Amino acid sequence: MKHTAKTFLITGVRGGLGRAFAFAALEAGHTVVGTVRNSTDAAAFTALHPERAHARILDVTDDEAVLAVTGGHRPP
Repeated sequence: MKHTAKTFLITGVRGGLGRAFAFAALEAGHTVVGTVRNSTDAAAFTALHPERAHARILDVTDDEAVLAVTGGHRPP
């Protein structure tokens, strides 16, 4: 079976389910754009896999910040 790498946007990759999902995706060979709340957490996440773990600082309660990270995509 051919493995096709995907890119995932996962919120809250500092810990909990977000971190578990991100780690599993990275281990499976995928790329993860993960959100965190500060630069220290961003550096720690990127260090997991510098080529495929891409951190974005984001407070998910800030609508404008969410739009900036998602390229302005709004829900239908």
